[in-house]
Amino acid sequence: MSKKFIFVIIVWVVWHLSIGAMPVERNAFARLFDNARLYSETCPAEKVFLQFDNTSYYQGDSIWIKAYVVDVSKDSLSQISRPLYIELLDQLGNVVDRRIVKLSNGEGTCCIPLSNAFFTGYFEVRAFTKWMLGFNNSCFSKVILVYNKRKNLQEPRTIASYGLDNSMNKRPIEKVPSLLMRFFPEGGQLVKGIPSMVAFETESKDSGLVDIKGMLCDENGKAMTPITSLHNGIGSFMYCPGDKLSYVQVEYKGKEYQFFQPMAVDSGYVMHVDNRDSVLELSVCRRSTIQNEPIALFVFSKSVPLLYHELYFKDNNSISLHINTKGLSAGVCHVLLVNSTGKVICDRPCFIYSSKRVNSLISTDKSIYKPYEKITCKLKFTDEDNKPIRNARLSMSVRNDILSDYKEYDNDVATEFALTSELRGYVESPHYYLIDKNVNRRRQLDNLLLVRAVGKYDYSSIYSSNNLPKYKPEDRLELTGQVKSLFGKLQKNLNTSFVLRKDSNYYAGMITTDSTGSFKVPIDNLEGVAETFIQTKKDGKQNNRWANVLLSRNFAPTLRSFDFQETHPVWDNILINKKSIMAVDSVYNKSLADNAIILDDVVVLGKKKLNVNNFTKIFNRNLIGYYDVRRFIDNERDEGREIMDVPDLLEKLNDNIHVNISYYSDADTSAYNSNHSDAITYRNMPITFYVNGQKVGFLFIKNDVDKIKSLCLYKDNTGNNDDVYNISGNNMTRKQQTDYWSGIELNNEHDINSINDVVICSITTDEDWDAERKNGRTRGIRHTFVQGYSAPVEFHSPQYEPEKINASDKRRTLYWNPNLCTDNNGEVTVDLYNSSNTSSVLIDAVLYDKNEFYNVGYDSYSRYLFHEDK
Repeated sequence: MSKKFIFVIIVWVVWHLSIGAMPVERNAFARLFDNARLYSETCPAEKVFLQFDNTSYYQGDSIWIKAYVVDVSKDSLSQISRPLYIELLDQLGNVVDRRIVKLSNGEGTCCIPLSNAFFTGYFEVRAFTKWMLGFNNSCFSKVILVYNKRKNLQEPRTIASYGLDNSMNKRPIEKVPSLLMRFFPEGGQLVKGIPSMVAFETESKDSGLVDIKGMLCDENGKAMTPITSLHNGIGSFMYCPGDKLSYVQVEYKGKEYQFFQPMAVDSGYVMHVDNRDSVLELSVCRRSTIQNEPIALFVFSKSVPLLYHELYFKDNNSISLHINTKGLSAGVCHVLLVNSTGKVICDRPCFIYSSKRVNSLISTDKSIYKPYEKITCKLKFTDEDNKPIRNARLSMSVRNDILSDYKEYDNDVATEFALTSELRGYVESPHYYLIDKNVNRRRQLDNLLLVRAVGKYDYSSIYSSNNLPKYKPEDRLELTGQVKSLFGKLQKNLNTSFVLRKDSNYYAGMITTDSTGSFKVPIDNLEGVAETFIQTKKDGKQNNRWANVLLSRNFAPTLRSFDFQETHPVWDNILINKKSIMAVDSVYNKSLADNAIILDDVVVLGKKKLNVNNFTKIFNRNLIGYYDVRRFIDNERDEGREIMDVPDLLEKLNDNIHVNISYYSDADTSAYNSNHSDAITYRNMPITFYVNGQKVGFLFIKNDVDKIKSLCLYKDNTGNNDDVYNISGNNMTRKQQTDYWSGIELNNEHDINSINDVVICSITTDEDWDAERKNGRTRGIRHTFVQGYSAPVEFHSPQYEPEKINASDKRRTLYWNPNLCTDNNGEVTVDLYNSSNTSSVLIDAVLYDKNEFYNVGYDSYSRYLFHEDK
């Protein structure tokens, strides 16, 4: 045997003996760290940020969006997912629109027209990849305000109030008492006899988060420490718990309230962190714990493990140590106290400030612009060494200053990826916490983290090596699903053919289901929505097979409740000198008057127009529900639940609708009067049916559920009203009732049912619907609509020639370009034109360069400039 081989054996034996001599617990932390690192590498999380062209909208506007998706583990634009799902939901939680954006290197664009936004109010835009939903139901979410249409600028901005019933109330509502105070001990727990910092958050029912002053009292009511919130209802105080509960006493609106502290445990650990410029100063204290219990500190950044350090108390009850932050990623990190089984004992979030900055110089050729006037914007970006940032990607919005809503310190790409995406709930004006690094601001940010960042991640799943996300990443768009029999049995080896019709083009193919009855069809080249027919047939059989085709496309985040501040926004005045703008506007209007041609006096005779706003308000109050039938039926069938006919649909949509089957099962469909007034009722009130604005008996629409696009229910309390509401997109009109068959205008003299009409069911169908044609289900064929990628749309920026201006331009977003790029000097120059209102302009831009995001904003009048780092 060679000496070299003997030496290798000796080294191998000594090395394994040394490992065996180590305490088992020391190896446990190494395994936990390896599992967490493996999890972060194999399951890298994604985050989304959406940049909008504006902050609020009107019915009929379009929402222009630039999407950024990042890979958290690499801190760069993501290459994981290709489809990005963007949904627009109304205030109640109904999906108004859904778009699928095709990502390229983590970027994509989208346009959502509000032409079908039936409701106004507080809409939610949320964005997610399918991969994201496997991680704590995470997604990007933002509430935007959609106003009613205005006839002119003098008309006040409004949103509608609706008299909807409980069938439309889907979004959860968090009930808050008159005043509520929540306590958050640093690290997560209080231990008797150990001083701890306790953060708190105070919320009221009628004002949201409120600042308070109060007193910490012991169990006997003796005053101990005065407390006060530092910012937006959040603050902190030091507290040493004893055997009995202490409480905080505060006064709010003339009433006194008492809030008791959380119960302290008899034994355990308390962790305290001081966040300095380049170091985290930690102290860990214990009381009555198991002697020499194995404990370690783990540091995570955005669910990615960075380091771990084992703690040895020996005979001491406290340990102090420092962690250098120079190697940590900018943003929120979590310092965890963990035992050998992976259980998190303490969780302490901290914020790491970025050392990188961008210098931005933005200018416009004027401060105030007259209507239709040309505007030139110049942007220049340099790094911390004043070198130009070349070939950096830029998305940019320019909007009318006077007509736009503005909120100072609002959320942006920098605060989203570094801060707000790491927190629970809504954060009002998050950039406020990153304006500077003074002591007071640091403390406010630290309190925010203690209140909102704890519990963001499920570290038990990260430490477990076999706990994988629910969904797999999507590198292309696919139509996936399963085929089951009518009794729920999986149909394997079943021929499944697909025919997609988009405009006048047809796409066809066939696939055989696998052993689980599943199939996948790539549709990565599909744009828009295609009408689809899915046929199921057993090999060798002549007839189609009766089967249910269940499509896997109903994944989405759960509905969340709205925060008070989200539905009660306070817009800021950004130093606009309105007197100066009015003066410019006055001079401009005078110049137009001087050049005007004076016509002879004429008298114009005409009918007085109906007050559209009044009957729209009446309709809103009487509205029972508005339903996207096509989406609802598709969702039901994707889950294996069938919709048989219109009465079945109505009962599933609204629990208050009752169908008396005996009245219509054997009725003579050839006669109009075969419909009984109480065959279908809403809370014992008869329902009358209108299809595309014309009156029909429900028997003629009974089996045509696949042809219905949407329907609304509303009360008609006038009793003998000859008009019917006509709904098209977000437009509301009234017109004379007509009979579907004869086209004759209806009135109370010849329409026997009009006097009893109380509830109207107004149905909108496909254009090719025909009451005399069979529109029912076909054996073995699933009819549906498949959504592909949203087709890119170009923003229209008109160019005006002063001598040829003859336009009414009400644009509030004057310019939108999601795909700009800086030149070799780090500059971008943009020319655009003002709309028909004198104003200054607001510029909002997102810059991406070398894995770093920056947000810049500018107001052309006040020269107010701010910039934000990641």
